[in-house]
Amino acid sequence: MKLYRFTLCAFLVICAATSFAVEVYREDFASIPGNDPGPPAVCWNTTSCDWVTGSNNPIDYTPALWVNSYGEYAIMGIDLTNYTNATIHFQYYQTVSSGTNLYFKTQSSGTLDCSSTSGFTVDMSLGTTGMTVNVSRPLTPDTINYIMWKKDAFDSNALWFDNVWIDATYSAPSCPPHYTCDFGSVFQSGTICTIFTDLWETCEGTGPYITSGGPCGGSGDYAMYFASGYPYSSAETTCFSLATATSACLYYDYAWDGFTSTSPEIEISVNGGTSWATLVASHASTGGTCQFECVSLNIYTGYDNVKLRFSSNYSGTTYHAYFDNIEIHLNQNCPTNTPTNTPTNTPTNTPTNTPTNTPTSMPTGTPTNIPTDVPTNSPTEVPTDMPTASPTSTATQMPTEVPTSLPSDTPTQLPSQTPTGEPSATPSSPPTNIPTATSTEIPSDTPTPAPIPVTTPKGLAFLISLLSILIVASGIRNKRKHNGISSVSE
Repeated sequence: MKLYRFTLCAFLVICAATSFAVEVYREDFASIPGNDPGPPAVCWNTTSCDWVTGSNNPIDYTPALWVNSYGEYAIMGIDLTNYTNATIHFQYYQTVSSGTNLYFKTQSSGTLDCSSTSGFTVDMSLGTTGMTVNVSRPLTPDTINYIMWKKDAFDSNALWFDNVWIDATYSAPSCPPHYTCDFGSVFQSGTICTIFTDLWETCEGTGPYITSGGPCGGSGDYAMYFASGYPYSSAETTCFSLATATSACLYYDYAWDGFTSTSPEIEISVNGGTSWATLVASHASTGGTCQFECVSLNIYTGYDNVKLRFSSNYSGTTYHAYFDNIEIHLNQNCPTNTPTNTPTNTPTNTPTNTPTNTPTSMPTGTPTNIPTDVPTNSPTEVPTDMPTASPTSTATQMPTEVPTSLPSDTPTQLPSQTPTGEPSATPSSPPTNIPTATSTEIPSDTPTPAPIPVTTPKGLAFLISLLSILIVASGIRNKRKHNGISSVSE
């Protein structure tokens, strides 16, 4: 919603005098209008009429208000206390006469309230058809004014109205509590201080000028741009007052392409330009687009002679920096587009370390599944190469002890591959590592066989140890056969 963004820079301010001609309010119906604390304070009542989008508005194909049926109305109220010479301006269009009238009423004091339709009197009939009509009507000075557009005919002929603005003369002996300028819709030569003498008091260096080009301009839409040279191109506004404001903010659009080494800056004075402080020291590059910006003026509320100074801050800024739609909003804060309670960091209560304490207790029950990394089948491949000659010497180291107890059940299936080593002793405890492969090389000397590794619980370890004894015993038996020792002599 572009409140206060004017088609013409008609806001007139002359700080040296005691009265000021001011465009105090504008509404273009970019969205449904609402109450505005001002100053001047404004209220709207549009519950009885329709807000239509641009394609349905024959005035300028932008959104507008529309009264179509009998009894429909729209009411606007504005507090013009401390204002004189007030005038309301608006545009309307209708294809045939719709029986719509313009009503006025005033209120000398009290609270601004747009809810009531009583007390109005007809000011004029809106009867022109087939064209856009510009209307200007005087308002009552130094009081609250209400304006009502109402359809009084029993037909369905529609009337659109749009672009409502109010001019008035500020009568208090101080700077006005307003400032707004969008640099107009028509090209004019010269600096902004010679074109808009009521808005820009002092220009320094070359320029600034206006242009419809650049990121912030367009057809019928002009913006300010700086020139090159030294002193830096700059302009000071006329004064405005923040004396009655509880909060305030500065709206503006700007573009800076980042081509120059420094960006434009904005300064502020609260004593009519005697001294200055930096308000915006630098601007980010907008990458060739026009960007909206809002700056809080809350720390400057209470001062009644405030000025702004816009400066190129560089000697070669021509066509690199632009400003447009400069507005002071009283009793408002800058809009917040992003929620402030959105977390930006990962929550810190997520564990980041692996527990350092390893469980010390082992399972007491026998597992029901045998680990897959323990071989369950004996090798199926038998060596095909047999020795061609008998060994010249008999192994010098034989088992010194023969197991005294053997299992009662003799295995029915013997391994098809003969172990190559003989144990020197029965393992007293199961090892903890399991070999990943079985050596296929037969050593020249009979080594002491490594115990079969076990990484299983105690019950399964016992079974594997028992199986090891049986395999060793069988190996001894087969070894003796190979060495020519019969089983009978054993």
